[in-house]
Amino acid sequence: MNFETPSPLEFQISQEMEKIELAHAKMVEKLEGHADCLAFVDCLKTIEKVFTEAKYRKWNAEKSKEELIKIEIDLASKKSNLPVEFFNAINDGFKKNCASIGQICDAAGQLIEKYKDNKDCCEFIQYIRDIYVGFDDVRRGGIEMIDLKSNLVKAKMQVLSSDGEPEYKILEEIYQEFRNLIK
Repeated sequence: MNFETPSPLEFQISQEMEKIELAHAKMVEKLEGHADCLAFVDCLKTIEKVFTEAKYRKWNAEKSKEELIKIEIDLASKKSNLPVEFFNAINDGFKKNCASIGQICDAAGQLIEKYKDNKDCCEFIQYIRDIYVGFDDVRRGGIEMIDLKSNLVKAKMQVLSSDGEPEYKILEEIYQEFRNLIK
């Protein structure tokens, strides 16, 4: 048997991930039966994990964006019962048209029009648009990664509360509680 001791870096990452998982579990228990709030808690877990790993592993913005989108695709597929390939195809639509923020927004508009009858799909498109725009801001030096994390959480809150349910204020409260749990 090989019982390797994790490196200090791996140990630190493991500790941080465990805090995030525990916070997630507590919030899931508290919000049981509130699907939209639970989707937001899943998103918070995803964002925290990706940005934590990015910080410790010193990922660049492109690697962080790819990891975040990969997880978002998986979450969207599970939520909507549509195959991962469906969401990968939507992401490919962004990849082909992401040279500028204008092109990203145009691609999002076209995709939203194409899938306008599918709320989950439109929410996914809006959030992926926000991810691409946010990481483009980082690439151009407009914002730092820590600010991007906060901006992405706010973007997700706006997408999820766009129809008034759940209310933006409730999502803000959930975010604050989640942050307090991982401190």
